[in-house]
Amino acid sequence: MTRRAGIGGLQNAAAARDQYRLLGENVARLRTDLMKEQLSTFRSQLEDFARKHKVFHFVFLFIYFL
Repeated sequence: MTRRAGIGGLQNAAAARDQYRLLGENVARLRTDLMKEQLSTFRSQLEDFARKHKVFHFVFLFIYFL
């Protein structure tokens, strides 16, 4: 970002900050959604494992605390 004097420079700097803030918010939202999806997949696969191997008590206690 180059330095510019005057009101135009201040307005450009403010606009750039707003764009970076929005970009950061979008990245954070995407990462949160991805983590939720991964946790959901992990939980369902762990439940399947528990059913197949009959370790319900331990796994369901583990899932409860997720």
